[in-house]
Amino acid sequence: MLSVAVVEGINDHELGDLISFAMHNLDVVCGLALQPAFVSGRFDVKDRHHLSVLDVAHLISRQTRGKIDASDFWPVSSSHPLCYGSTFLSGAGDDYEPLTRHISEDAYRQMFDPASPQGAVFKDIAAKSRPEAEPPGGLPILIMEYMDAWTMDLDRASQCNLAVTQLDGRSIPFCIYHLSDSKGRRLYPHGGRTTNAARS
Repeated sequence: MLSVAVVEGINDHELGDLISFAMHNLDVVCGLALQPAFVSGRFDVKDRHHLSVLDVAHLISRQTRGKIDASDFWPVSSSHPLCYGSTFLSGAGDDYEPLTRHISEDAYRQMFDPASPQGAVFKDIAAKSRPEAEPPGGLPILIMEYMDAWTMDLDRASQCNLAVTQLDGRSIPFCIYHLSDSKGRRLYPHGGRTTNAARS
């Protein structure tokens, strides 16, 4: 699995090449996760535009000359629709097509399996649509947009399906758990966990 933080002005122009690399190396690449960088204080992204799922999808469309369109990325039903965009490129090398062009919204709703990992939703749907055939070859792509203090949306956070469980049993939405200011001061220091030194 290739997992890449996408930063405006740093590597956002390399998405098309990254997809091409992955499609030509499917023997060792099983998926591509693209994560637009968010301001957490862990590295410098000051004065850079925060990229959304749709921003990244449009960049991919331009860099693949429309071979993959922004509309080929669909929300993953297990979370808020603005948090994830996904597709599955069926094929290999330069010969591929997004699976989402060949399924309807109704078929998606019927075949969606909440047990599918987020990045494998459409690969699992492709396998279900032809159960007698070999598992489909291709590349699942998942764009994951995490929120920071500048983009936090509590409605989205309340629908989060990616949570961190605390030692006291509380479940905290991922983006809130990692929330910090621009200097890296966290809302939940040390992830809300007590260090061994503090316990003794």
